[in-house]
Amino acid sequence: MKRNTRQIGITISLALVLVCGLPGSLGKARDVVQAKDQDNETSDQQIEGTWSIIVTPPAGGPPAYLAIASFADGGVLLTSPDPSVGPSATSTGQGTWERTRANRFASTHVAFMYGPGGSIAGAIKINSSYRLTGRNSFEGRGQLQICDASLNNCFTIPSCATLQGTRIKAEPPSCPQ
Repeated sequence: MKRNTRQIGITISLALVLVCGLPGSLGKARDVVQAKDQDNETSDQQIEGTWSIIVTPPAGGPPAYLAIASFADGGVLLTSPDPSVGPSATSTGQGTWERTRANRFASTHVAFMYGPGGSIAGAIKINSSYRLTGRNSFEGRGQLQICDASLNNCFTIPSCATLQGTRIKAEPPSCPQ
């Protein structure tokens, strides 16, 4: 009986070494499991879809405004023109997004800025991060860069805007059929 208990103990120890690396790695493995558990609440949730986003620029900037963004499968991001710089002053934004952790995402999108007469005068580039706070909500931060028309010589605004997103859901019309 003692021999079987000892053999089982050796087998378990060997399995831990194979799964976790060295015995000292057990604490690290436990930390990884705990970190994953913290994100499990929303780990099955996706950012794909179209969102209305309240953008609150940093102090000294324009007032808060509504933006629309669509996150497509495969990492494509499309955004509405930026209304904070004036009507018809920017193009629709185009960019990419990726998952960084279970319920966290990052994106970069760019849009052209138009000068008098409609010529391209430069571009804006916005790097953002998001954390899903529920199936249909997120919070995040966005940082603006002003660039030349070739997306070079970018100046980064040091402060970030805050982002509050709400998923736009399909709704049937209320009119009779």
